[in-house]
Amino acid sequence: MKQIVINLLGGAGSGKSTIALELATSLKKMGVNCEYINEFAKQKVYEKNQMAIDDQLYLLANQEYNMRITRGDVQVLICDSPLYFSPFYNMRLLENGKETVSQEAIIAVVKDCAKFFDNMNYFIWRNHPYVKLGRYQTEEEADKDAHDMHRLLKDMEVDMQELKSTDPCMQIITCDLMEKLRKVEKESKKQNSAEIERKFLVKEMPKDIKKCKKHEVIQGYLRTGDVEERVRSIDDNKFVHTIKAGSGLERKEYEQNIDKVVFDELLKQTVGSLILKTRHVYSLGSAKNAEIDIYKSPVNGLKTVEVEFASVKEAKAFEVPAWFGEEITEDKRYKNQALAMGSLDEESDIIV
Repeated sequence: MKQIVINLLGGAGSGKSTIALELATSLKKMGVNCEYINEFAKQKVYEKNQMAIDDQLYLLANQEYNMRITRGDVQVLICDSPLYFSPFYNMRLLENGKETVSQEAIIAVVKDCAKFFDNMNYFIWRNHPYVKLGRYQTEEEADKDAHDMHRLLKDMEVDMQELKSTDPCMQIITCDLMEKLRKVEKESKKQNSAEIERKFLVKEMPKDIKKCKKHEVIQGYLRTGDVEERVRSIDDNKFVHTIKAGSGLERKEYEQNIDKVVFDELLKQTVGSLILKTRHVYSLGSAKNAEIDIYKSPVNGLKTVEVEFASVKEAKAFEVPAWFGEEITEDKRYKNQALAMGSLDEESDIIV
C-alpha cells in the first residue's frame, strides 16, 4: 500500500501549520502511525541561504527526501509545505527574473514524485483576520498568492478538497483519514490473506449441476514454483493478477484487479499452456460453496472440485460429500500451475 500523505495547501496565514501540528498531535494520541514533516525551505531561510531559497529543484528534492526516508516505517505523513508548493514558488521566481528551471520541468518532477504517495489534499482558504506578525506579505499579497496558487493547482489537475479556515478542519480531515485507514485495513486483509482450501477429483457430477452459476476462465502463469504468479480472466469481463506462496492446505495469497489491456499484455508473457476451464459454483449448504472445474485445456475432461475454509480446523472437520472423489490437496500434479507446465496429459494413467 502507498504511504498516505495529508497535504495542507493554501496561502500565508491560512492556518496550515497550526492545523498540521495539531493534527499530528491528535492522531498520535489516537494511535495512528504518523509524522509531521518539517519544511526544508524554512531551514534555509533561518540559515539566510538565499541561493538555496532560489533553487526550487534543490528544495523540492530535499523535501521529497525527508518524506521518502520514512517509507516503510510511517503510515501517514502530514505536510504543511507539500511538494505541490514548488511549482508556485518557481513561478514567482520566473516572474521576478530569477534563473531557475522551467515551469514545465518542475511540474513534471512534482507529479512524478507525488504518484508514489496516496495524497489527501486540502486547500485551506483563510476566513479569519490576517495576522501580519512574522510575515513579510501584506494581507492583499497573501490573498493574491492564495488565489494564484489555487489556480495553478487546478491547472495541474490536483484533486483537492476546499475548506475554510473557520471550518472544523481537524475533525473533517481526521474523519476522512480514519475512513481511508479502515478501507486500507480491509483491503489488506482481503488481498494478503491465507488461502485455506481442499481439492478433490470429481467421482460423479451432482445431478443438479445445471442449476449452478458457471463462469468461463482463462488462466496463464507468469511464474511457477513455490511462489506462483498468474493472470486470470473470468467471463472476459473481470481480470485478476494473483501471487500465491506455499503449497498444500494453507497458502498465502495476494490478489489485485487489473484491466483488460494489462491482462492481454501479461498474457503474452505467460509460460506453458493456458488453463481453459468452466467453473461451476455449487452450493453445499450452510453458506459453503464448492467450485467445480471442468477443464478444456491442457487436460480435456479433467474434473476437480475445491472448497475454501475460514480456518485449518474447519477444513479438517469438513464432511466430504459422496460425489467427491480422491483428495488431491497435496498432489502437486493437479495444481493449475503444474497442469500448465504439463504434469498431466491425455495419455496419463490418471482417470479424468
